[in-house]
Amino acid sequence: MPIQFLPAPVQPTARRLRGWALTDAPALVILGVGLLLRGVSYMPYLMGDSPSSHPAEGFFPIQVWGVIWIVVGLACLAATVWERAAPAAIGAGVGLHAIWAMSFVADSIADHSPRGWLPAVSYASVALLVMWAVWRGSRE
Repeated sequence: MPIQFLPAPVQPTARRLRGWALTDAPALVILGVGLLLRGVSYMPYLMGDSPSSHPAEGFFPIQVWGVIWIVVGLACLAATVWERAAPAAIGAGVGLHAIWAMSFVADSIADHSPRGWLPAVSYASVALLVMWAVWRGSRE
């Protein structure tokens, strides 16, 4: 519904909301919340112990990865108000998703797992959608 058809008292709020929605902030919120929740899921003292399931765990224990995902998620949320941090936060968030995608593809090839590549699709989709949403420029 066009804003001009809304009741007059809510039009200024609707315009501010639309203005915010046309920035990179919504992408940062979505990316940040997703990163935070994934990071929390890697914390055994919060979610219980989980079996090792990711190839990148060979580099760091899953708890360390959890902290990394949480820190990057918080950086994305902070970048919604501190715009100078947005490029680094988006890059880190996209980078984590890309690392996870490549790791699952590599593991699928190395272990000859016929469906091991499937998680990579989700991680790569998030990375590509964020890059598209943020790098396509202003929507006005």
